[in-house]
Amino acid sequence: MKQLFILILAFAAPIISQAQQKNPFNAPFTDAQNIESSRSEFLTYRKTSGTKGSPIDTTLSFSPLQLKWDTLNNTNTSIDVSSKFIIPFEYMDKSMYLKLGATSGKTTLFVNDSLVGFRLDSRLPVEFNITKYAQRGMNELRLVTENVHVANQIEAPTQLNVEPKLYLFVQPKIRVKDILTKINFEPTFTNSLLEIALLIKTELINEHTVTVYYDLFDPQGNLVNQEFKDISLGMYKQDTVRFTASIDSVQKWSANNPNLYTVKFRVQREGRFTEFFEAPVGFRKVEIIGDMLLINGQAEVLRGINADVLAELIDVHTPYSVLEQRLRELKDIGFNAIRTPFPLKSEFYALCNEVGIYVVETANLNTGTKSKKLFKGGTLANVPAWEDIFTGRVVNTILRGKAQPSIIAWSMGGNAGNGYNMYAAHLAAKKTDDSRPIVYDGAGKEWNSELFMPIYPIDKTLQSGSNLVPFVPARLEFEGDFFASPVVQGAFYSQAGVATIDELKAKFAKTLPEVLIELVDRKKGIIEITNNTGAAMTNVVVTSKVYRKDALKYEFSKEINLPSQSKVAVTLRKIADNQELTVCVNGVYEKLFNNIK
Repeated sequence: MKQLFILILAFAAPIISQAQQKNPFNAPFTDAQNIESSRSEFLTYRKTSGTKGSPIDTTLSFSPLQLKWDTLNNTNTSIDVSSKFIIPFEYMDKSMYLKLGATSGKTTLFVNDSLVGFRLDSRLPVEFNITKYAQRGMNELRLVTENVHVANQIEAPTQLNVEPKLYLFVQPKIRVKDILTKINFEPTFTNSLLEIALLIKTELINEHTVTVYYDLFDPQGNLVNQEFKDISLGMYKQDTVRFTASIDSVQKWSANNPNLYTVKFRVQREGRFTEFFEAPVGFRKVEIIGDMLLINGQAEVLRGINADVLAELIDVHTPYSVLEQRLRELKDIGFNAIRTPFPLKSEFYALCNEVGIYVVETANLNTGTKSKKLFKGGTLANVPAWEDIFTGRVVNTILRGKAQPSIIAWSMGGNAGNGYNMYAAHLAAKKTDDSRPIVYDGAGKEWNSELFMPIYPIDKTLQSGSNLVPFVPARLEFEGDFFASPVVQGAFYSQAGVATIDELKAKFAKTLPEVLIELVDRKKGIIEITNNTGAAMTNVVVTSKVYRKDALKYEFSKEINLPSQSKVAVTLRKIADNQELTVCVNGVYEKLFNNIK
């Protein structure tokens, strides 16, 4: 019997070996080594003190390294480059990090010929702790980027590339590790409660106490709230300090009104300030009620575009000024939302916060197939050995972007199949952030996507209104007003190949209404009128009528001027719940708002 088993095993061994070669994804791998956990992105700032206005030594430096790269080796599969940077004496008693942006494929970092670590998730910014590798004075930095690795099976094919900026991030031994914010509105969305948590970590042996100062400024730069608290930390511990602020008549953030508050923090230890940093705060709430996506209690139509349609949006080399110009041009054309193919560089989100563009942020998961084979191993999404890789990439995407008000939904990937790993990723994502929907176009109508986001749905699908969740196609290729279907709540435009901004202007400018009428603030009775025509409109008569149960409650008229390609706010009267508002401009352009709440 034993001899028969050995004979069967010997016969089967080549078959097993061939099967493993066809599906070599059964063994897990490590996605990163010696990198810091992902955290929100925040900026440092400097204060002045004393009669001479001398700058306070912040001891926190976050600045781009001005590097001149020397190419050591360049092939079709790898790039090996090196450069030099200087560490000043005052940094030697602090924690030092190198922040690396997007690359392509596996990236390995060396400092002074010592291996610091590597990462495989090529799109997210990553921080390497170089404290024990750096030396005072001149240091040598080496980056090796490879695009041949098993991890490439879950990333969209791309050329080798490295984001040009590297940042040196220096913090004291007692440092702010992360910022968490939570926003709650009252039912009328007039007042809000802001909760802020700072995660503080010490790398010192002895217990120390630090004082954290917090200041909140409104969009006009006025101080609206401030507080300070002490926190004591023991050996190698971390703890959280929390602040709350009740804001009356809050200026909400939306694509139409991108109002940004600013929160600033100072950390003081033994009478000396050691850290200064700030972050934007947008007061907005995203929720799903029934089959509607609501932002600040209002149903929003996502007039969206996929970022890969416009090359400048996803190119890591696009200058800040060009990126800002493109985003403002897209907004002027009429787009108010962007769906990313993978995480983009930091400036993109800061600009979307400022310009007023909703973002559906996509994790770096793309296997190039939408296999519906739900059996184990039928697609990488159903190979349990890859669970940590799938969930890790989704969670790290959320941790990096959680403070961005422009991000209104997390997409778990694109073209990556569905199954066990995507189910696990959904659960991990909801545990990480329950304030935004978790979506995935590959889920179809399965439970692990809170929006139905099919790719290129057929016309029959668009006409079907039997959806239990909001219907927002992830990709549509319409030249008409593709966000006006009666059963969808917007869509994201896509096309074969890339477009120029001029092509998009020519294609979509004609689909905009000549005059756009929007209700901005019900309680204050504010509407906004946008003139999309090519000429100024003077002595325009705006008439509004408010009805309650089909009975006219009151009528209001006002004369305004509408410059070309401009938006003008008009104040009416307070509009109560469940009333209907009709706004007419010059007796030609009319908009009805039903059952306003």
